[in-house]
Amino acid sequence: MKKSFVIKLVTCISLVVIIWSVFLYEMIRLDRKVDKVLEDDFSWVAQIDNITFDGKKVILEGFAFEIDKNAEAGDYDIVLQDIESGKYLYPKMEYTNREDVNEYFRCVYRYLETGFIAEISADKLDLDNKQYEVMIKPQQQEVVYKINTFLTKDGIQYINPKEFVPLDVMGTDLEEIVTNGKLRMYEAANGMYVYQYNGDMYWIAEEDYSFVDGDTHVYYRMSTTQTEKLSAEHLDKNLLWDSHDFTFSDNELVDINTGKYRVTKKELPNYYSITKIWTGNYINDWVWLRYFRPWYDL
Repeated sequence: MKKSFVIKLVTCISLVVIIWSVFLYEMIRLDRKVDKVLEDDFSWVAQIDNITFDGKKVILEGFAFEIDKNAEAGDYDIVLQDIESGKYLYPKMEYTNREDVNEYFRCVYRYLETGFIAEISADKLDLDNKQYEVMIKPQQQEVVYKINTFLTKDGIQYINPKEFVPLDVMGTDLEEIVTNGKLRMYEAANGMYVYQYNGDMYWIAEEDYSFVDGDTHVYYRMSTTQTEKLSAEHLDKNLLWDSHDFTFSDNELVDINTGKYRVTKKELPNYYSITKIWTGNYINDWVWLRYFRPWYDL
């Protein structure tokens, strides 16, 4: 009888282990299932603050949260996609509190539980030969969101490395801006780059940029989680975004060596949070229009 009882107990435990193993496997499989890749619609704010290579693993640290929703740890995963094969890789996730993020974006929503540490074995990556797009996957959803962030052997880039043509600035005063600044926007078809450096945004126009009579209106607009800080003029018109438009020549850098490019700059506002910036060229209709996020130096 004792032997029979032991056999039954072992059988029961084995069945429970098998059932739970299958259940957990299916939960992981479904949670990692991706049916659709969505373009960046700026419903999320996300940034990789730091990347670490230690020979055995790659660690990405940063924050992410969905706008207009209280953040909770584990709301999302960081997913890497090989931009050539399309294969998805799933780093091990750890979630952290970010007081600095919550303070910067402070509003009626809580953005404290937004930090992450995403760790993946270096053996799973081939950074010498491949590039990976970093994306956000909301938990319990079968979609991933692009955030215009790429992992390469040189670190993090903000434009698809297969599409980006770097500026020729060696020996000019732009070299410092391009080397140590953050590229935030690249309009390849129309020859415009926007870099963020030391609290300013720099619009760098290629030689064949479509100026009209040697000038252009620079659209420079942004949205915020802190709409109460917008001007009374905007709020009276129910415009929940801000405008810092200007004329290119008014802020053009003419006293430094910009090489073959024309460059203008404007300060990045620091008296309210910024969730999205848009800039472009409008001549009767939009010649081009691009949305991007600033680099958050929190």
